[in-house]
Amino acid sequence: LCPVDMPVQVLKSANFSGWIAVDDDQIMEIIPS
Repeated sequence: LCPVDMPVQVLKSANFSGWIAVDDDQIMEIIPS
């Protein structure tokens, strides 16, 4: 996993603010890669 992937996985597993519904492509736009 890349360092960026870890917070993404945490957000998804925690369903933080409904981020689990956000597509990976959209997450990558929000989080600088």
